[in-house]
Amino acid sequence: MSDLKLQYLDEIIIIVKNQSELLQANYSLSSAAIRLYLNIKFKIDISSADLNLLLEKLVKDGHLAMLNNNAAIYTLTYKGAFFEGYVKQKELNDLNIKSLETDVEIRKMNEIRIVRGTWGLVIATLGLILWEMIKYFHYEHHPF
Repeated sequence: MSDLKLQYLDEIIIIVKNQSELLQANYSLSSAAIRLYLNIKFKIDISSADLNLLLEKLVKDGHLAMLNNNAAIYTLTYKGAFFEGYVKQKELNDLNIKSLETDVEIRKMNEIRIVRGTWGLVIATLGLILWEMIKYFHYEHHPF
C-alpha cells in the first residue's frame, strides 16, 4: 500500500480519536463526516469510493467498527484507540527488516571467520605434527 494511503488511514483514525477525546466518549462518525473532516483539517480531497475502501480496511483490521450498515456510521474500537498508525507500523517493519539484514550480514561474516579460523587451526596442527616428527626422527634417533 502506498505511503499516501497509509497516511490517509492514519488521519482517519486521528479524526475519530480526536472526536472521541473531545466528547470524552466513544464517538461515532458517518463516512460523510469523516470525508468532510479530511477535507477541512488535512486538505485531503478523496472520493467517496476511495474513502469507503479505506474505511473497510480499518474495519477489517479491527481499528474501527461499523455501527450501522445503512448509514455507514463508524466508531473507534479498543484496538484502534491504542494503535500508533500505519505509517509508524511501516517504519517499524522497515527497521525490523533492516535489522534482520544486518544480522544476516554479521552471521555470514562470523561464518567466514569460523572457516578461516578452522583452516588456521588445521595448518597449525599439521605444522605441530611435522615439527614433532622432525624432532622424533631427526634429533632423537640420529644424534649428532
